[in-house]
Amino acid sequence: MEYVAVTCQKCGRKMYVLRKCARDKMYCTIQCLESGNSSKI
Repeated sequence: MEYVAVTCQKCGRKMYVLRKCARDKMYCTIQCLESGNSSKI
């Protein structure tokens, strides 16, 4: 299993996730995910 470094789209925090779980937009917490999604409307 390989981990890659990604950055939270909302707060900029670095985190490591499995390569197969990496997405274009990543969020470190549910709060960041929800606020990131709601701001797109």
